[in-house]
Amino acid sequence: KEAMARIETTPLTIIGAGAVGSGLIISLAKIGVKKIKIIDYDTVSPHNYSNQIFGKKHFGRKKVDCIKELCDFLGLDGDFEFIDAKVDEEYEIADYLVKDQVIIMAVDSMEARKVIFDQASLLGNGLLIDCRIGKSKATGFTLKLGNALQLKAFEKFYMFKDTDPDAEQASCTEKTYKGVADWVNQYVVNSVWAYFV
Repeated sequence: KEAMARIETTPLTIIGAGAVGSGLIISLAKIGVKKIKIIDYDTVSPHNYSNQIFGKKHFGRKKVDCIKELCDFLGLDGDFEFIDAKVDEEYEIADYLVKDQVIIMAVDSMEARKVIFDQASLLGNGLLIDCRIGKSKATGFTLKLGNALQLKAFEKFYMFKDTDPDAEQASCTEKTYKGVADWVNQYVVNSVWAYFV
């Protein structure tokens, strides 16, 4: 009962609504997470159809608007907030972050990842999950925000390093297929569940 109460009341923020982030709100709502914010600035393009939850009817629309529509269609119960914003050095992400929350980095730029990490590190408590996805590989990092040693090690060894030395920059259409995105989605859901129980 205590774990379910925490799942229902702890705020969770998903930053990025691409291959990983687009389907996460649905998966997390289905395990009982009720307070979810999703932040993204992008619109749906045809290359998103193969690895994201969007279809042709979403073409040209804001991703956050399409996800809201899908959540409404599925009748998901929760206090959801859909924020149309780009996270970069000029954007104050701290306005959307609170202590003792779960933050999921599902972004595709190191600049955005650095902004999120720097702001999240100041919170003192909570959980930070960093998702990195490639054409056929994925990596996930789960960090406790109150663990200074863990945060320092992550920043030093993994933050700006490519975890796959053979990786190349690929176009968006080549980045991944749905199976890899689904694996990362499950990793995040399992990490969130483990944090609460």
